[in-house]
Amino acid sequence: MILTDNPANPDLEIEAESIYANSLIEHTELNDFSKDRLLAVISGALNRIVELEQVAVDPIDISPETAGDIETIWEISGTGNYDKSFTAEDNPKLDDKPWMGGWDRARMNRSAYLARKIAEVRSGHTIKSRPLDEIDKQKQEMKELILEYGPTIFYNGYKQQTVDAENVLSRSGIIIPKQKTLFVDSDLKNTTDQIKTFKYPDMDNAKDKQVVVVSHAPHLGARVLHLIEKIKPFSHGSVPYLSPIASPEIAKKEFRFMEIRGLLYYIFLKNDASEQPSSYKLI
Repeated sequence: MILTDNPANPDLEIEAESIYANSLIEHTELNDFSKDRLLAVISGALNRIVELEQVAVDPIDISPETAGDIETIWEISGTGNYDKSFTAEDNPKLDDKPWMGGWDRARMNRSAYLARKIAEVRSGHTIKSRPLDEIDKQKQEMKELILEYGPTIFYNGYKQQTVDAENVLSRSGIIIPKQKTLFVDSDLKNTTDQIKTFKYPDMDNAKDKQVVVVSHAPHLGARVLHLIEKIKPFSHGSVPYLSPIASPEIAKKEFRFMEIRGLLYYIFLKNDASEQPSSYKLI
């Protein structure tokens, strides 16, 4: 749905116009493209991001059919690592945006939670809460369940992020088994590189295998879906599930503003992304 045709979203119409105007200032080359084309992309992304922000705060309910479909959880790395909000590899332009810190840990935690939920549904066994003095036993039970019934987690980040993530899996209390993780060995620079380097755990039998993509709502709703449609990293006929993480309340508008301006650059100036987004399902 195009926002400009939706009278129920007047505030987002104004926001779309603001993003359009600011994008032309930031990249004057965008003046070569019609306003209608640019606003269609902006409005579509805004609608999706608002939808995904709501999904991000809703309880996760995974059906047996969905749990059986998913072979891979694809965790797209974010800022920092499991221990630090920011690292030397992060864009220095983010130094004045503390609300963007710690996103790699947030995405790791979401991926671990999804893996546990999928494993519980597949096995028919729900892990019950234990007293605090038995929390280590509970985590070990989760780890064993994921090892037997969980999907593979595919992680692709910067080289140092990958080293850090692998080290985290060696710690006690971490519920993701190393045997259920797959890392990419490549020098990644941006989201485009991440989409291009996706791979299935079993490439020879990838047909009809389903993937759930984990990232923050504005990232998924803007750049990720348009890059997926252009690059087509999945097997033919596969429609990705999305598992969005909510943006910080104080920065929802700023974050989607940044992502959509970046999306216009990726589509119209770099030709890295499609003008239309990929189809998707929600989890």
